[in-house]
Amino acid sequence: MPGWQGMWQIVQKQAIFWFLLLLLVPTALIPPAVVDLWRKRFYPEFRDLCIEAEYFNLPMAALHKWEVPLALRSLPLLETAPSMTPQPRFFARKRVAEARIGGVV
Repeated sequence: MPGWQGMWQIVQKQAIFWFLLLLLVPTALIPPAVVDLWRKRFYPEFRDLCIEAEYFNLPMAALHKWEVPLALRSLPLLETAPSMTPQPRFFARKRVAEARIGGVV
């Protein structure tokens, strides 16, 4: 019975070892690749859209207007990042517009 020292020489000579090596490595790599392709196809992130637009020479105008809602951001903003000011509601905007033209507030 060989010890740990001679085991590798015996394993290298076994056909089943090489067969399993060729079979198990791709089998282990396929599920993460499928999940990644599924995510990029049906739930793309902004980065994925930029890569696709650059690769296919698509217009970038729509990407320049892209904004990620605060509720969907996974990381906090940097202190130096520009912040979005919340838009006033319809009636608040209406009152401001009426005040500008001299209407009743």
